[in-house]
Amino acid sequence: GVLPALTGLPSADFTDRGVSAVDVWGDAVGRVEHEAAYGPERVLAAVQALLVDRVAAGAEPSWVARGFRRVVADSRSVPTVADVADGLGLSTRTLRARMRCEVGLAPKRALRVARLLRSLGLAERHGYRRWSSVAAASGFADQAHLTREFTNLLGESPTRFAARRAL
Repeated sequence: GVLPALTGLPSADFTDRGVSAVDVWGDAVGRVEHEAAYGPERVLAAVQALLVDRVAAGAEPSWVARGFRRVVADSRSVPTVADVADGLGLSTRTLRARMRCEVGLAPKRALRVARLLRSLGLAERHGYRRWSSVAAASGFADQAHLTREFTNLLGESPTRFAARRAL
């Protein structure tokens, strides 16, 4: 949800198309490219540092993005799109339009990502063991559902992800 503030463009301009790093980061792209020689973890750290710099300089997520995070964080279970819309005082149709424009994701996909992030936090606390327990605690129907979401959103299974994290 911070992309519009970082670039001055709506998030929808970056959806479903390739965008050069220069379009997003401007002159700071050299910092990210330098770290690419040292692997993906260093690139991620450089991008995170750039985000922190931009946010410190005044770039701020939209109120829809902040509200979405708040509603998801305050919910004991995984909320539905209707729950999020109600929590923000919007219709589901308006939430969909605002999320696509300001965040670059449809609310349903953003909820899928939030549930996956919740499962990653639980898995990390348990040492990346007991995927069935993580699945149940994260709102997935079962371990197979968790594995399908991992593969769909991250391109690899939870076990492969955990093995790579251990490196």
